[in-house]
Amino acid sequence: MKNNIYFFQVNFEIGFGKFKTHWLPYAVAKIWSNAKTHDDINNAWQTKDFIFQRLPIDKLDEYIVNPTVVAFSCYIWNWNYNLQAAKKIKELYPNCTIIFGGPQVTEDPVRLAKFYETHSYVDYTFHGEAEVSFVNFLRYLDSKIDQLPCGITCSGYYENTSGERVADLATLASPFIDGTMDSIVAKHSDKNFSVTLETNRGCPYACTFCDWGSLTFNKVKNFPMEIVKQEIEWISRNSIKFVDVSDANFGIMKNRDFNILKYMIELKNQYGYPETYSFNWQKNSTDKTLEMVEFLTNNNSARGFTLSAQSMSENVLTNIKRRNLGINNFSDLLNKCNINNIQTYTELILGLPGETLQSWKQGKANLLAAGQHNNIEVWLCQLLENAELNSIESLDEHKIEYVPIRNYISGEHSEDIIEGIYVIKATDTLTHDELIECYLYSWMITNFHSFGWTQIISRWLNTTQNVEYRSFYDSLFKFVNRNEFFKELISQVNENIRDAFEIGLVKGSGLHYYIAEYQKILHQNRDKVFEQLNEFIKEYEYDIHTDVITFTENFITYHGCDSVKTIEIETPIWEIINNIETDSKSNTYKFYMNDIPKDKAEYYDSFYFRRRKGWGKYNVERIN
Repeated sequence: MKNNIYFFQVNFEIGFGKFKTHWLPYAVAKIWSNAKTHDDINNAWQTKDFIFQRLPIDKLDEYIVNPTVVAFSCYIWNWNYNLQAAKKIKELYPNCTIIFGGPQVTEDPVRLAKFYETHSYVDYTFHGEAEVSFVNFLRYLDSKIDQLPCGITCSGYYENTSGERVADLATLASPFIDGTMDSIVAKHSDKNFSVTLETNRGCPYACTFCDWGSLTFNKVKNFPMEIVKQEIEWISRNSIKFVDVSDANFGIMKNRDFNILKYMIELKNQYGYPETYSFNWQKNSTDKTLEMVEFLTNNNSARGFTLSAQSMSENVLTNIKRRNLGINNFSDLLNKCNINNIQTYTELILGLPGETLQSWKQGKANLLAAGQHNNIEVWLCQLLENAELNSIESLDEHKIEYVPIRNYISGEHSEDIIEGIYVIKATDTLTHDELIECYLYSWMITNFHSFGWTQIISRWLNTTQNVEYRSFYDSLFKFVNRNEFFKELISQVNENIRDAFEIGLVKGSGLHYYIAEYQKILHQNRDKVFEQLNEFIKEYEYDIHTDVITFTENFITYHGCDSVKTIEIETPIWEIINNIETDSKSNTYKFYMNDIPKDKAEYYDSFYFRRRKGWGKYNVERIN
């Protein structure tokens, strides 16, 4: 009789309405696919189930029967669930072996010892890539080898955290190709799925806030192209809705990666799926990367082009061991994207060591001046378990204060088991009150500039009258905080973010729904918003051409609006704000939407799920 293995890689059901999907358990499926290629493993062991849903803990006895090994893949979105599930299973089956692996398992021997002291129901922890070590671990349990394999620790044995990296990715079996994923999808045919796809592993960078480089040992290794293509075909053929390409720097293998993109689109055109691919584009993108994104955009498959920054402060970048593109190259890429209606987004992390209130506000203004008008996403700085920033030395050096915040990760807020993460609340250069002000300032810029309400106005003033973005948005920030209508909204945000830090719990859905939720309110009060912004323009005596107001009012979409329309104005607004020379006396513009919502719910849900694609604003094209 074979020994039974259960794999857990649980995640939240994500999305609303048409966007709702479950994540297929790629990481553990990959581990088992590789293991069962070995005859001795296949003859002695069998997988009973892959658990990817957050099943009720008190009903696990209905799903888990006579386990020999229960393996948990752990990260910030399932850590608390995994702990409770493992404890329950150990109570039901005291002799089963519980193992934890994944990025959330600490590699620090001191923290590891404390973990085993308080979680005696966990028997072993895995560190690093697990495909090879898992095979050897099963042989260890079968007494075929005497020594615990490299990269595996247990109570009293904490120094074995340096796992071996897979020497040749071509030796690993694929769960898409060998039927493992087919069995999972067939068992849950009533569900829509998202999935992770790897075309390479490794990250050559060592950013201190990130655990990617430490987990993949830096050097980038490619999966064989023929395997990647077969996996893409499986994804398209099985109607997978959303694919997260988990390469740390997609586009870094320029010609290879472009060939992968072309094959993705070829298969999407054939099968109609997936609806969207998401990429972690290479950190310092080039014109070649832009060419890839333009190809995706033209085939309606781009979720948005990441132009990474994390901070615009050179002091911060030094502290976190990161080097960004030069501002001129960054600006050139953004301008090309803006002219060609390629939607971009830039991520910033609030709370990084060295950031100040002034450097943060000026950094936002510098991003706008560089041409980032589509989307600036702000993340509070999380202390990931195995990131250098989370080390005792780094915490002490920068006098980092942090708190645990539950429900920070976007998910179902009615969950009995709420996930959380440690988040920085202050450093030696940024007080907690200053951090809150930075967050509110960011909320204001994202809601008003990125979503379009003041974008054309501020760009017009900047281009024609040299009004600095910092000056304009400092003024708007003051106005928003005293205007009766806007003040009510920003006060709610202020209360919610302060509560998150003080009581350690995000109200409602995860923190990153906040901005989208308030954008819904602005769109539901469209006339009121324009009325209040007109008061702002009058109060600060800005000289705004009437064509700018007309352009702005047409630039913002609304539920039930036409998917395509044209306007004719005297002033070449689009060319002026994009620094394009023109001498035309008549200016006709086409305003169009790439995605057409089927109903009101999808329109408003899209403020979150399509935010990186410029939702809420029309694309603009000159037609004469």
